[in-house]
Amino acid sequence: MSEPEGSLRTRGPNNNNMKGKNQYKDRPPPDDPQVAELLKKYHREGITDRKVLSQLFASEHGLTLSESTIVRRKKKLGLRASRLTTLELSCDVKRQLVLDQMAKDPKGLIGPRTVKQGIFKDTGVQLTRDWIIEEMRKIDPVGYAARGSKHVKARREQRLAEVGIPSSLSSGLTRELVLSSDLSEPQTMIPADMPTISSDRHPESPRGPSLINDIHSLDAVSSANPVTPEPLPLHLIDEDEDSDPDTGGYPGHSDQTIPNQITRQAHANLSSAPALRSGSLLPSSVHPPSASLTALLNVLETATPNIFGLTQQLSQVDASNGEFRDPKAYETIMRCLEAAALLERQLSRLASGLQSQR
Repeated sequence: MSEPEGSLRTRGPNNNNMKGKNQYKDRPPPDDPQVAELLKKYHREGITDRKVLSQLFASEHGLTLSESTIVRRKKKLGLRASRLTTLELSCDVKRQLVLDQMAKDPKGLIGPRTVKQGIFKDTGVQLTRDWIIEEMRKIDPVGYAARGSKHVKARREQRLAEVGIPSSLSSGLTRELVLSSDLSEPQTMIPADMPTISSDRHPESPRGPSLINDIHSLDAVSSANPVTPEPLPLHLIDEDEDSDPDTGGYPGHSDQTIPNQITRQAHANLSSAPALRSGSLLPSSVHPPSASLTALLNVLETATPNIFGLTQQLSQVDASNGEFRDPKAYETIMRCLEAAALLERQLSRLASGLQSQR
């Protein structure tokens, strides 16, 4: 049905623009000086992404500029990004810009990111980081290698190479000897000549197997196949001026080794004793500690001074003098490291059990 002539057409529900809002109302004109100044300002700050610029104009200045509009405005103002600038400039000009920045650092410590920022700060020219990396390697390959890698794995292998560990062993060392600090999944290397420990976990202990299962497993394996622990040779350790020449240790520290019979006796007593609660180890407990637990605590008190003395002697050994390049010395150190990791795991398990009962 057609409308009669002379009648006015009113806005109805079928109108596409019911509010009468112009879609270009909030957008600045093409020759707006404020937009030009803001684009130059962001370009000097290194912000060249069109998506980021569109969001900044809307959030900080209340201006609606689409991504395509920003590209046209920047092209009109002559603001180019790093990719286009790298393609348009000649190699001689770009190389001279890199050389000017490298001349400011005689020690060769700055990297490509710092060079890129310095070029843009001094000249306002943006170059891609990939081109700067390639050019710096051509100009000064020695300086690039001297800065070293920033990755953790590469730095770890470099430190192992400095102390004299071969590269074939260092790759296996970084892959196998991982003493994790995670309480739920401890990763510790167990030597081949050590008895196996039950993998059942105690509900109250987050760090390892239960005490009774460990003692029974150790006692059963040690009775079937007794293994005599080899003491760590100390002939590789340099004697200090304050050390005792007769005992090879520091004054006031006893060099008596822990008898193997005492350790086995403590294991036998613990395996035959009833299950002990973790709270019985506390001083405020109602039940006094048993004889087997007292023997084990005596063993720990006897071994603690020897461990402190060995730690002090090891702290004064210089590993960079080449003495530890011997494969036998390396195997001895690795064996001691494995034993120390097992001891740390069991002591941490007992300490966590005591802490939970407080």
